[in-house]
Amino acid sequence: MQRSKCGASLLAVVTLAVRAAETGPGTSPAASAGAPPRPWYGLPEMSLTHAFGADRWGDLFTLGTWQNTLDLSADGNVQKTTSPGSPDADFWSRVTSQGLTVRNQGIGIIDPRLLSLDVSARLAFQQAAQNASDVDTSQHGDITDYYFSGTFLAEKAYNGTMLASHVENTTTQSGGGSTSSQLDTQSLTLNWREDSFLRKKEIAPFFSAMLQARDDQLQETTSSAGQRFERDEDRKLVTLDGHNGFESSDLYFRYEDTDLENKRAPAASYRSRYLDLNYSMDFGAMLDQKSETHLNYNEREGSSDVKNLNFDEYLFLEHTDYFSSNYAYNFTETDSDAGDFSSHRLDGGVQYMPFLNLSTNLNVFGTRDELGSGSTESTGVYGNATYNHDLPASGRLVASLGAGTQYSDNQLQASTVPVIDAPYQAPSAFGAGASFTLEHSDVVVDTIVVVDVRGGARLETTLDVDYEVIVEGSRTRIAPLPGSAVIQPDDPLEVSYQYLVDPSLESRTDSWSCYIAGDWEWIAVTYTHDQANQTPISGQTTTLMSDQNRDELKVDLRKNWGQFEARADATGSRYRDTNLKYDELRFNEQVDYRPSYYWQLGLAANQTTTDFIETDRHSETRDYRMTGQWTSRYGWVVDGWASYRTMDDSELLPETLKEARVKIRRRWPQLDLYLQFGVGDRTRGGVETKFADVHLTAVRQF
Repeated sequence: MQRSKCGASLLAVVTLAVRAAETGPGTSPAASAGAPPRPWYGLPEMSLTHAFGADRWGDLFTLGTWQNTLDLSADGNVQKTTSPGSPDADFWSRVTSQGLTVRNQGIGIIDPRLLSLDVSARLAFQQAAQNASDVDTSQHGDITDYYFSGTFLAEKAYNGTMLASHVENTTTQSGGGSTSSQLDTQSLTLNWREDSFLRKKEIAPFFSAMLQARDDQLQETTSSAGQRFERDEDRKLVTLDGHNGFESSDLYFRYEDTDLENKRAPAASYRSRYLDLNYSMDFGAMLDQKSETHLNYNEREGSSDVKNLNFDEYLFLEHTDYFSSNYAYNFTETDSDAGDFSSHRLDGGVQYMPFLNLSTNLNVFGTRDELGSGSTESTGVYGNATYNHDLPASGRLVASLGAGTQYSDNQLQASTVPVIDAPYQAPSAFGAGASFTLEHSDVVVDTIVVVDVRGGARLETTLDVDYEVIVEGSRTRIAPLPGSAVIQPDDPLEVSYQYLVDPSLESRTDSWSCYIAGDWEWIAVTYTHDQANQTPISGQTTTLMSDQNRDELKVDLRKNWGQFEARADATGSRYRDTNLKYDELRFNEQVDYRPSYYWQLGLAANQTTTDFIETDRHSETRDYRMTGQWTSRYGWVVDGWASYRTMDDSELLPETLKEARVKIRRRWPQLDLYLQFGVGDRTRGGVETKFADVHLTAVRQF
């Protein structure tokens, strides 16, 4: 390849400058001709390396710490589903891989303070096979995982990090199923630290910020109970975080711009922008007054467009050691395809402690909600007093009494109100009655839409495949199904729905509650009563208004005998609502035994019985779980648990789940061993699914 004239001229100038620097002024080229040249692209090596304070090219690169590993892993999963009137559905899969990872952490270029690198590469051979409904498939191939991270000027106030990685992974799920994923990530991060010129000039001495551009490309396949769910997404994200600390206040801000392309389901692709500002300040002579301001804005463009604006202002004033007041204002505005919504809420309250064992508070509030079909207004006042006192035998008495009144005025042209993307979380374990309750009553079931938003995606779900809806009077519960390939335990969810209201009604709600508890070292007894009565004042009413009455008695027992510790509680509840009446008993027991530092055993049990008065519905749930842990002085760690959960409901399909799992870990100075295996049996109605899985990993460091 020929150099351009401009490049050749520049190279000649650099050459003359370097030679002049080596020979010094007044030294002829002949005087330095005796030095043996070591050419590198036409330049002596010594001349360039001297410019960076080194004698040889090799001195410009310093290796860090080697962390090399050999790994071996094996995963197996088997499921068998039997259903009356249908052929058995069998599924099994196995994946084995052998890999070599070479990693060097802390590579320095010229000087580690200028540029430091963390580089690793993994070459693996993987063999996979699956069988679903007597159809065999297999894959064999190479896996090349890599990780590259480079940090510029790590010790300076302004530094940056480049990152690129490729990771392939296969995992088995508790409860059956497996997930295979491939994630490619590229990012650039710029950091602005507090010791910048803003501190030197005393402009903003405690300001810091982070700007990141990131691109994640995910391909994922989940198989469970005959279902198969695939993801193919490309998410581009730009994030700006900042913080500035003042003498008695703090300012935080965050901005996100997300562009997610869902290649499997283009309708789920979206573009979103998110802004969050939070400013808090302590003021007053003793810095005992507090103010907080919070602004949040987000918008999403896609198959369904949504814009949300939320503003909060909170003020706390401490007038004396025993008297304080607080004030709050909230504004919310939502613009979506389902309609526009805005809300104003103003709260004010005072807290007074006339005696050290008596505290009181009084609060007033007012709200106004505006919808496309009209508006609703409400005002109210409520107060509470809490008293505590010592009891004989080192006991403690706590009593509380509260009451309030609220006036509501609905002026709507429609009898439904939309809720858009309300946040919820999936239960930590599915089945046997595990569910969450929607916030509003009288939900229109046909309007419920559940979206899984883990990892920033928007994964659509299907009724009776991924979740079921349970209606009990005026309340609605969502129960994720154990066989779902989309919803996983503890996943963040967003639920949209509509609920019924009386469109033209002015009403009053009177409520009061009391609480009394006696607490001793080994026993505590608590009684709670809540009551709310709704009265129409004017307008048209439907059957949506209801009076609520709840009584609850709870007894707690606890005792510690050194190696043994036991806890138990029993709760009896009586709930009466115009649309829902039931009696409920709940029992919880737990015993822990730790004979030594190396052994620990536990047994927990939960039972709930609910009788619905008007429908004669009877529901029972049982949950028993035994856990154990053994730690050897030689480095072995063994964890295990076994559980039995069941639900028997006269209006729902009966369900039973039996599971057991063991985890074994052993770590030597250069060898890590991990083994996990589990078995289970899940029965729902007449459908039974048996499953088992095993995972083995061995990692040798050198």
